[in-house]
Amino acid sequence: WTGEYLSGFDPDVNGEVRAVALSPDAATVYIGGVFTEVNGQTRTKVAAVDATTGNLKGGFNVTIPSSNVEAMVVNAAGDLFIGGSFFSVNGQGQRALALVDGTTGALKTWDANITTGKVTSLYLTSDESRLYVGTSIDDEDGDPTSGDLFAVNPSNASAISGFNASGVDDPVLDIALTDSKIYLAMGGGGGEAQIVVNDLKGLIGP
Repeated sequence: WTGEYLSGFDPDVNGEVRAVALSPDAATVYIGGVFTEVNGQTRTKVAAVDATTGNLKGGFNVTIPSSNVEAMVVNAAGDLFIGGSFFSVNGQGQRALALVDGTTGALKTWDANITTGKVTSLYLTSDESRLYVGTSIDDEDGDPTSGDLFAVNPSNASAISGFNASGVDDPVLDIALTDSKIYLAMGGGGGEAQIVVNDLKGLIGP
């Protein structure tokens, strides 16, 4: 409530942390990013730590050997959606978006078939009927220049029928929702930044 720094939580991470998510019981913090070690132990891009101390949680291990994790969200069952620029998870081909067991890190049979770009933002609705997926596509120099917004069924990864946000064509960096609207934080080439408001059926205006 005050913004006071709590020194008791102190995981030692050897690279950037770009995403955090909290378990339903608030006992575990999942971190994702660029790192390869946490508290002196190998953890490639994803780790689970104690929410009070920052100590590693035993039994949870996710291996993402290349690229990075950019976004994460946990469902009510305690499983973890992971988005980023990766092409494999735990030795299996899985591009940009994956679902793993929140206790063990085992890869779930779930694939939204993201075919281009990287996943940069995720938002799971409170009723868990939709998972909104924001993406970013880089140019040949690695600069983010375009993007898309998708809505998928969190249970089976199928596309939500009738949702079409074709008006979104910049990188989607963050997502927030009201009962009837989607707010997007968006970036782009040349320092561009904008916020657009979307109806739940699709884009309605800036």
